[in-house]
Amino acid sequence: MACATLAVGSVLAAVQSDAKRILAYSSISHAGFILVGVQAASDSGVASVMFYLAAYAVIAVGSFTVVAVLSGHRDDRTGLDTLAGLGTRRPALALGLTILLLAQAGVPFTSGFVAKFSVIAAAVEARSYWLAVVAMVSAVIAAFAYLRVVVAMYFRDSGDEAETAAEASEPGMGLGAGAVIVVAVLLTVAAGIVPGALESLSSTAAGL
Repeated sequence: MACATLAVGSVLAAVQSDAKRILAYSSISHAGFILVGVQAASDSGVASVMFYLAAYAVIAVGSFTVVAVLSGHRDDRTGLDTLAGLGTRRPALALGLTILLLAQAGVPFTSGFVAKFSVIAAAVEARSYWLAVVAMVSAVIAAFAYLRVVVAMYFRDSGDEAETAAEASEPGMGLGAGAVIVVAVLLTVAAGIVPGALESLSSTAAGL
């Protein structure tokens, strides 16, 4: 079950051309990582699942808030073509989404890295080597999907006229949404640099 969930989620996310759909399908892959920790059937596996759930909850809330800000009440504003040049038009929003996407990809110094490492380490400890390998391959495939969004925001030119039109049509960001994104980014980075507090809470929640 974990292998199928990991494979399906990461592959489907990688072939999407819309940021909202990439996030939606990658959620399946994240569920697969949680199942890896569950299948480890050990104390470290349970603790890794608790950490992953907490870390991903924050990352997901922040990521989908950014997407909600970008889309407003329309569904055609989160395609990769529409996101082209976002790093220039709305640098703060693009930076926030980039950090959250890198966290989902498992880049070091983010909570996503610690979460994925903990789950894979639990699988290795339980001698489920094949499961650990599938998880790592899935993480690489999913990372490709996230990087496509980052590349679109910073390295694809939408053209001057298209950029002006996109900037004029993009909805503004409310104070509440901005606060959610900032808090999500700060917690994601903090838990990646100093994961001890969240690891302790995860162990306590797991009854260890």
